[in-house]
Amino acid sequence: MAQTSAGGRETQLAAILRAAGAGQPKPVYLFAGEPFATAAAAQQLLAVLVPPERRSFNLETYDGRTTPVATVLDSLRTPGFFAGTKVVWLRECTLLLSAEKRSEVTQALFAAWSEGHEQEAAEKLLTLAALAGWSKDEFQATRYTSLSKTRAPRCSAKSSTWNSWPRSMRCAPPPRRAA
Repeated sequence: MAQTSAGGRETQLAAILRAAGAGQPKPVYLFAGEPFATAAAAQQLLAVLVPPERRSFNLETYDGRTTPVATVLDSLRTPGFFAGTKVVWLRECTLLLSAEKRSEVTQALFAAWSEGHEQEAAEKLLTLAALAGWSKDEFQATRYTSLSKTRAPRCSAKSSTWNSWPRSMRCAPPPRRAA
């Protein structure tokens, strides 16, 4: 959907839903924007295109931050199991993210972390890691049990950029030893 006012988006969505419900679905729909703003519209379209009883066969959902493009393309080439529309939902797609938007993602990550919204910050971090080229296999191979489970892990030394980080993102200084 093109970027328009909230009322314009609602009008566009209503027209899209009417056409899809009348048996005139488009081959591709693109909902661009923040997940909280696009997920509801995508769910409404999904409800029209694929009945709940057929979703286990005619709906494939991928995380665009970690799923290789080849996997998504293979899915798009494969017809649905039952008659009717097959939907391939690529959530959080990073392919269309511009350089300007990447800095906004970084700012949103730090803002979410400083406000205590760890889940949102983690999602932004995954987006940035995907943009840096991390694959799903690399994420799965990472030994997360070796990472600290606190928000302020201990550091053995401060980096030169340590003071430029927001306070909530800084490592706790190492404990002082008694002399």
